[in-house]
Amino acid sequence: MCGFGFGYAGWWPWMILRMGLGIVITIGFVIWITRLVRDYGYNRKHAIELLDEKFANGEIGEEEYMQKKKIIKGK
Repeated sequence: MCGFGFGYAGWWPWMILRMGLGIVITIGFVIWITRLVRDYGYNRKHAIELLDEKFANGEIGEEEYMQKKKIIKGK
């Protein structure tokens, strides 16, 4: 009967498809998390560079510089 209805003979293609879909979703999730973490690190580095620039130009004082740098680094 075309492989359907007799045990699991007709289900193996669907099992392989589902397993493949699970692998693709897992890989996609790992890539998404990796990019998220990398972009967060870049944004933090960029913020510190801007803060350094403002301090060097005299736009902010040393106390404000240290306070904001502490906040950006999360300590």
